[in-house]
Amino acid sequence: METINYELNLKEITKSEYFLQKETYDQYKTEATFYLNSLKKYIPEGSTLDEHNGKTIEEMAIERPARYLSPGMVKQNGKNVRVWCDLLEDFIITPEHKIMYGRFMAYFLRNLSLQYVDEFLEYHLVNYYNHDEKKFTRFLKLNIREQTDGTISNETIETVNEWIDEKKKQENLPAKIKTKGKPKRQAGDKATELSQEQTTVLIHYLKEAKIIHRGEYLTNKEAGEAFSILTGYSADTIRQTLGKQELDKICTPENLTAVQKSLQQAINFIHRKNQEKK
Repeated sequence: METINYELNLKEITKSEYFLQKETYDQYKTEATFYLNSLKKYIPEGSTLDEHNGKTIEEMAIERPARYLSPGMVKQNGKNVRVWCDLLEDFIITPEHKIMYGRFMAYFLRNLSLQYVDEFLEYHLVNYYNHDEKKFTRFLKLNIREQTDGTISNETIETVNEWIDEKKKQENLPAKIKTKGKPKRQAGDKATELSQEQTTVLIHYLKEAKIIHRGEYLTNKEAGEAFSILTGYSADTIRQTLGKQELDKICTPENLTAVQKSLQQAINFIHRKNQEKK
Protein backbone atom coordinates (compact mmCIF):
# COMPACT_ATOMS: atom_id res chain seq x y z
CA MET A 1 0.00 0.00 0.00
CA GLU A 2 1.37 3.42 -0.96
CA THR A 3 2.22 5.69 1.97
CA ILE A 4 1.76 9.45 1.98
CA ASN A 5 4.86 11.63 2.35
CA TYR A 6 4.03 14.19 5.03
CA GLU A 7 7.20 16.25 4.61
CA LEU A 8 6.68 19.83 3.43
CA ASN A 9 8.52 19.34 0.15
CA LEU A 10 8.44 22.51 -1.99
CA LYS A 11 8.41 20.47 -5.19
CA GLU A 12 5.33 18.44 -4.20
CA ILE A 13 3.47 21.45 -2.78
CA THR A 14 4.10 23.40 -5.99
CA LYS A 15 2.73 20.55 -8.10
CA SER A 16 -0.39 20.32 -5.93
CA GLU A 17 -0.97 24.06 -6.13
CA TYR A 18 -0.43 24.14 -9.90
CA PHE A 19 -2.83 21.29 -10.67
CA LEU A 20 -5.42 21.74 -7.90
CA GLN A 21 -5.50 25.49 -7.22
CA LYS A 22 -5.28 27.11 -10.67
CA GLU A 23 -7.14 30.26 -9.65
CA THR A 24 -4.67 31.18 -6.89
CA TYR A 25 -1.48 29.74 -8.37
CA ASP A 26 -0.09 33.18 -9.23
CA GLN A 27 -0.37 34.20 -5.58
CA TYR A 28 1.34 31.00 -4.50
CA LYS A 29 4.09 31.47 -7.09
CA THR A 30 4.82 34.99 -5.85
CA GLU A 31 4.94 33.88 -2.21
CA ALA A 32 7.18 30.89 -2.91
CA THR A 33 9.58 33.09 -4.88
CA PHE A 34 9.70 35.63 -2.06
CA TYR A 35 10.62 32.97 0.51
CA LEU A 36 13.17 31.24 -1.74
CA ASN A 37 14.81 34.59 -2.45
CA SER A 38 15.00 35.35 1.28
CA LEU A 39 16.84 32.03 1.74
CA LYS A 40 19.15 32.89 -1.20
CA LYS A 41 17.89 29.86 -3.08
CA TYR A 42 18.15 31.15 -6.62
CA ILE A 43 19.82 30.57 -9.99
CA PRO A 44 21.96 33.44 -11.37
CA GLU A 45 21.69 34.67 -14.94
CA GLY A 46 23.70 32.76 -17.51
CA SER A 47 23.48 29.45 -15.64
CA THR A 48 23.00 26.34 -17.77
CA LEU A 49 20.64 23.66 -16.52
CA ASP A 50 21.59 19.97 -16.93
CA GLU A 51 17.97 18.98 -16.37
CA HIS A 52 17.05 20.86 -19.55
CA ASN A 53 19.94 19.67 -21.73
CA GLY A 54 22.15 22.67 -21.04
CA LYS A 55 19.61 25.38 -21.80
CA THR A 56 20.15 28.64 -19.91
CA ILE A 57 17.98 29.81 -17.04
CA GLU A 58 16.82 32.72 -19.22
CA GLU A 59 15.56 30.33 -21.89
CA MET A 60 13.80 28.10 -19.39
CA ALA A 61 12.19 31.07 -17.59
CA ILE A 62 10.52 31.98 -20.90
CA GLU A 63 9.67 28.36 -21.68
CA ARG A 64 8.32 27.51 -18.20
CA PRO A 65 7.13 30.68 -16.46
CA ALA A 66 5.02 28.67 -13.99
CA ARG A 67 8.20 27.11 -12.62
CA TYR A 68 10.92 29.77 -12.83
CA LEU A 69 10.26 33.27 -11.51
CA SER A 70 12.72 36.11 -11.02
CA PRO A 71 12.61 38.13 -7.79
CA GLY A 72 14.87 40.72 -9.46
CA MET A 73 18.52 41.58 -9.06
CA VAL A 74 20.93 40.54 -6.31
CA LYS A 75 24.52 41.54 -5.68
CA GLN A 76 27.10 38.84 -6.35
CA ASN A 77 30.85 39.48 -6.28
CA GLY A 78 30.21 43.20 -6.27
CA LYS A 79 27.94 43.12 -9.34
CA ASN A 80 24.17 43.21 -9.72
CA VAL A 81 22.91 40.08 -11.46
CA ARG A 82 19.42 38.85 -12.23
CA VAL A 83 18.37 35.62 -10.55
CA TRP A 84 15.50 33.13 -10.84
CA CYS A 85 13.90 30.83 -8.27
CA ASP A 86 12.97 27.23 -9.08
CA LEU A 87 9.56 26.40 -7.62
CA LEU A 88 10.18 22.69 -8.27
CA GLU A 89 13.35 22.57 -6.20
CA ASP A 90 13.45 19.37 -4.12
CA PHE A 91 13.58 21.27 -0.82
CA ILE A 92 12.20 20.21 2.57
CA ILE A 93 10.70 23.04 4.64
CA THR A 94 11.14 22.58 8.41
CA PRO A 95 10.47 24.67 11.55
CA GLU A 96 13.97 26.13 11.06
CA HIS A 97 12.50 28.10 8.17
CA LYS A 98 10.26 30.02 10.58
CA ILE A 99 7.27 31.71 8.92
CA MET A 100 7.75 29.72 5.72
CA TYR A 101 7.08 26.49 7.65
CA GLY A 102 3.70 27.70 8.88
CA ARG A 103 2.62 29.15 5.55
CA PHE A 104 3.57 26.11 3.51
CA MET A 105 1.96 23.82 6.07
CA ALA A 106 -1.24 25.73 5.28
CA TYR A 107 -0.74 25.11 1.56
CA PHE A 108 -0.08 21.41 2.21
CA LEU A 109 -3.17 21.05 4.40
CA ARG A 110 -5.53 22.62 1.91
CA ASN A 111 -4.73 19.91 -0.63
CA LEU A 112 -4.79 17.06 1.90
CA SER A 113 -7.84 14.86 2.46
CA LEU A 114 -9.41 15.35 5.89
CA GLN A 115 -8.92 11.61 6.46
CA TYR A 116 -5.15 12.12 6.68
CA VAL A 117 -4.95 15.34 8.69
CA ASP A 118 -4.45 13.47 11.98
CA GLU A 119 -1.60 11.41 10.54
CA PHE A 120 0.03 14.53 9.10
CA LEU A 121 -0.10 16.37 12.44
CA GLU A 122 1.18 13.31 14.31
CA TYR A 123 4.09 13.06 11.87
CA HIS A 124 5.20 16.66 12.47
CA LEU A 125 4.66 16.39 16.22
CA VAL A 126 6.95 13.36 16.39
CA ASN A 127 9.60 14.31 13.82
CA TYR A 128 9.96 18.05 14.36
CA TYR A 129 8.65 18.77 17.86
CA ASN A 130 10.03 15.72 19.71
CA HIS A 131 6.48 14.95 20.87
CA ASP A 132 6.26 18.30 22.69
CA GLU A 133 2.48 18.53 22.41
CA LYS A 134 2.18 21.85 24.24
CA LYS A 135 4.65 23.60 21.94
CA PHE A 136 3.25 22.07 18.76
CA THR A 137 -0.42 22.72 19.54
CA ARG A 138 0.42 26.34 20.42
CA PHE A 139 2.15 26.68 17.04
CA LEU A 140 -0.88 25.19 15.26
CA LYS A 141 -3.31 27.58 16.93
CA LEU A 142 -1.21 30.62 16.05
CA ASN A 143 -0.62 29.39 12.52
CA ILE A 144 -4.34 28.85 11.89
CA ARG A 145 -5.01 32.33 13.27
CA GLU A 146 -2.54 33.80 10.77
CA GLN A 147 -4.16 32.23 7.72
CA THR A 148 -6.72 34.97 7.18
CA ASP A 149 -6.96 34.63 3.39
CA GLY A 150 -8.94 31.40 3.41
CA THR A 151 -6.03 29.16 2.44
CA ILE A 152 -7.18 26.59 5.00
CA SER A 153 -10.85 25.59 4.79
CA ASN A 154 -13.14 25.74 7.82
CA GLU A 155 -13.44 21.94 7.65
CA THR A 156 -9.67 21.52 7.88
CA ILE A 157 -9.44 24.02 10.74
CA GLU A 158 -12.16 22.10 12.58
CA THR A 159 -10.26 18.82 12.04
CA VAL A 160 -7.02 20.33 13.35
CA ASN A 161 -8.81 21.67 16.42
CA GLU A 162 -10.38 18.25 17.06
CA TRP A 163 -6.90 16.71 16.97
CA ILE A 164 -5.66 19.32 19.47
CA ASP A 165 -8.62 18.65 21.78
CA GLU A 166 -7.96 14.90 21.64
CA LYS A 167 -4.33 15.50 22.63
CA LYS A 168 -5.46 17.53 25.64
CA LYS A 169 -7.71 14.67 26.75
CA GLN A 170 -4.83 12.19 26.48
CA GLU A 171 -2.65 14.46 28.64
CA ASN A 172 -5.10 14.04 31.49
CA LEU A 173 -5.03 10.24 31.39
CA PRO A 174 -3.13 8.59 34.27
CA ALA A 175 0.40 7.39 33.56
CA LYS A 176 0.65 3.66 32.86
CA ILE A 177 4.34 3.00 33.57
CA LYS A 178 5.05 1.03 36.74
CA THR A 179 8.66 1.42 37.90
CA LYS A 180 8.27 0.75 41.62
CA GLY A 181 11.21 -1.13 43.08
CA LYS A 182 13.44 -0.67 40.03
CA PRO A 183 16.78 1.08 40.63
CA LYS A 184 17.21 4.48 39.03
CA ARG A 185 19.72 4.47 36.19
CA GLN A 186 23.03 6.23 36.68
CA ALA A 187 25.43 7.32 33.95
CA GLY A 188 27.81 4.46 33.10
CA ASP A 189 26.18 2.00 35.51
CA LYS A 190 26.30 -0.82 32.89
CA ALA A 191 22.96 -2.17 34.13
CA THR A 192 22.22 -2.83 30.48
CA GLU A 193 24.69 -3.24 27.64
CA LEU A 194 23.70 -0.10 25.71
CA SER A 195 23.68 3.54 26.78
CA GLN A 196 20.49 5.56 26.57
CA GLU A 197 21.48 7.04 23.19
CA GLN A 198 22.44 3.61 21.87
CA THR A 199 19.14 2.20 23.09
CA THR A 200 17.33 4.91 21.11
CA VAL A 201 19.35 4.00 18.00
CA LEU A 202 18.40 0.34 18.57
CA ILE A 203 14.68 1.24 18.76
CA HIS A 204 14.96 3.18 15.50
CA TYR A 205 16.47 0.26 13.62
CA LEU A 206 14.09 -2.26 15.15
CA LYS A 207 11.36 -0.12 13.60
CA GLU A 208 13.15 0.09 10.27
CA ALA A 209 13.55 -3.70 10.22
CA LYS A 210 9.83 -4.11 11.12
CA ILE A 211 10.76 -6.14 14.19
CA ILE A 212 8.53 -3.83 16.20
CA HIS A 213 5.67 -1.54 15.19
CA ARG A 214 6.44 1.80 13.57
CA GLY A 215 4.69 4.92 12.28
CA GLU A 216 1.17 5.50 13.56
CA TYR A 217 1.16 2.09 15.28
CA LEU A 218 4.01 2.99 17.66
CA THR A 219 4.52 6.63 18.57
CA ASN A 220 7.80 7.84 20.06
CA LYS A 221 5.99 8.34 23.36
CA GLU A 222 4.83 4.71 23.42
CA ALA A 223 8.28 3.45 22.44
CA GLY A 224 9.80 5.57 25.20
CA GLU A 225 7.42 4.10 27.78
CA ALA A 226 8.00 0.53 26.61
CA PHE A 227 11.80 0.73 26.61
CA SER A 228 11.81 2.65 29.88
CA ILE A 229 10.26 -0.45 31.46
CA LEU A 230 12.77 -2.71 29.69
CA THR A 231 15.91 -0.68 30.41
CA GLY A 232 15.17 1.78 33.21
CA TYR A 233 16.08 4.79 31.10
CA SER A 234 13.82 7.84 31.15
CA ALA A 235 10.76 7.44 28.91
CA ASP A 236 10.80 11.17 28.12
CA THR A 237 14.47 11.17 27.18
CA ILE A 238 14.01 8.22 24.83
CA ARG A 239 10.93 9.88 23.33
CA GLN A 240 12.79 13.14 22.70
CA THR A 241 15.83 11.49 21.13
CA LEU A 242 13.61 9.46 18.76
CA GLY A 243 12.76 12.68 16.90
CA LYS A 244 14.23 12.99 13.41
CA GLN A 245 16.69 15.79 14.20
CA GLU A 246 17.95 14.17 17.42
CA LEU A 247 18.36 10.79 15.70
CA ASP A 248 20.60 12.40 13.10
CA LYS A 249 22.83 13.63 15.92
CA ILE A 250 23.08 10.38 17.88
CA CYS A 251 23.52 7.95 14.97
CA THR A 252 27.28 8.34 15.30
CA PRO A 253 29.76 5.65 14.16
CA GLU A 254 30.47 4.90 17.83
CA ASN A 255 26.81 4.36 18.74
CA LEU A 256 26.08 2.39 15.56
CA THR A 257 29.05 0.10 16.25
CA ALA A 258 27.90 -0.49 19.84
CA VAL A 259 24.38 -1.42 18.70
CA GLN A 260 25.73 -3.68 15.96
CA LYS A 261 28.04 -5.42 18.47
CA SER A 262 25.18 -6.03 20.91
CA LEU A 263 22.90 -7.40 18.21
CA GLN A 264 25.68 -9.69 17.00
CA GLN A 265 26.11 -10.96 20.56
CA ALA A 266 22.38 -11.77 20.70
CA ILE A 267 22.64 -13.55 17.34
CA ASN A 268 25.56 -15.60 18.68
CA PHE A 269 23.46 -16.65 21.71
CA ILE A 270 20.63 -17.74 19.39
CA HIS A 271 23.06 -19.59 17.13
CA ARG A 272 24.56 -21.54 20.04
CA LYS A 273 21.12 -22.46 21.35
CA ASN A 274 20.09 -23.57 17.87
CA GLN A 275 23.17 -25.76 17.59
CA GLU A 276 22.38 -27.37 20.96
CA LYS A 277 18.88 -28.26 19.77
CA LYS A 278 20.17 -30.10 16.71
